Amino acid sequence: YPEDMRGILEKVYQSPGFLMSFQPYALAKQALESMTEAGLDVWICTSPNIYSDWNIQENLLWIKEYLGIDWAKKLILTKNKSMIIGDVLIDDKPVISGFMDPTWIQVVADQPYNSVKLCPQLDGLQRIYQWRNYISALAGVDLDKRLVGPDGRPFGTEKLVILVDCRLTPSKAHHS
Repeated sequence: YPEDMRGILEKVYQSPGFLMSFQPYALAKQALESMTEAGLDVWICTSPNIYSDWNIQENLLWIKEYLGIDWAKKLILTKNKSMIIGDVLIDDKPVISGFMDPTWIQVVADQPYNSVKLCPQLDGLQRIYQWRNYISALAGVDLDKRLVGPDGRPFGTEKLVILVDCRLTPSKAHHS
């Protein structure tokens, strides 16, 4: 954010009701359910805003309201997504850092602020432009690039684990 706008913006996104004011993306819930029905182990993984007294609670309430209690049971809150074991992370954040090498490969949820022009480090990563094209985005992921354990096999389970950032479900983007 521009430095002169930072304080105002922080007050807005740290205020009560901010997350609850968002509507879900078109087809988001259907895409999550479709992935599950296809045998993928799908989890919602988000990094809470620890400066907001409302963020963690509203993330959970939003998921329960728009996705249902079963998805609330699959919520992972972490300030360090590199610690979470999975195969694919669908996330809009341009740079996901942590103190571990992640086991997952990022699929970028396209947003105006994470274009390759603005974030050249994302060049070459698969992108989801709309929830209806998640299958083609996941199909393009080179799973051979995942972090492997001492036995030479990828970390995780027998099932393909998909982590989805919670904030991809509220409609803050220009795509439906």
